[in-house]
Amino acid sequence: MIKNASRQFRQFFGNRKEIRFLVVGGINTIVGYLTYFLCYKIYNILIDTNYFAYTLASLTSTVFCVIFSFITHKRITFKSRAKGYVALKEFIMFCANYVVGFIISLALLPICVEVLHLRPEIAGLLVLVVVTVISYIWHDKISFGLHTSR
Repeated sequence: MIKNASRQFRQFFGNRKEIRFLVVGGINTIVGYLTYFLCYKIYNILIDTNYFAYTLASLTSTVFCVIFSFITHKRITFKSRAKGYVALKEFIMFCANYVVGFIISLALLPICVEVLHLRPEIAGLLVLVVVTVISYIWHDKISFGLHTSR
């Protein structure tokens, strides 16, 4: 199923890796929110405390979406065919990117709001753009670039 979707996606968007990255990222964002929403609705029925329901939904959707995002970026965006140990290294570096992006966000957001006096909504958008660019470069050069011949 993913292989067929990957082929159709490449036919439609061509070989522009940057465009594929943005589109796949957008799809992953939608899947992420829908996963969170559905998990929350299910957990809210099963768990009496709302805090635990949305926290568990966030945890569940994050784990699912990191794996989903890895697969879609690996196959569609970066066209990596690595398997076994190399694929595991790709996954570890892919996950490390999330940690790095989170740390960068934590560092840049207060600088934008407190030092540059940007509104938090604008600062969040600016930081998102910066982290997205870094994420693309990281995945291209580190997550999928070290072992992939493209």
